Amino acid sequence: LVRNERYPKCGPVGRGAWSVRVYYKPFVDWIWVGCFIMAMGGLLATTDRRYRLLARKQQEQTSEDAEAEMNSGKLATEEK
Repeated sequence: LVRNERYPKCGPVGRGAWSVRVYYKPFVDWIWVGCFIMAMGGLLATTDRRYRLLARKQQEQTSEDAEAEMNSGKLATEEK
């Protein structure tokens, strides 16, 4: 889990000379672990029953509204 991250960077400085820098990043793995934990939390949240019930209730409400709108449209055309 904890390993040393080193990133070499090379580039010309001028007149045929080159510079080599090594960046030492010991906590890069912790960033990836944090991303993984957040992704697992998101997946866990999507399995919450409350969200499914809320989505179902909203879907039923919109279908009832659409049905009522269609019925009111039928009544308006029948009255004419």
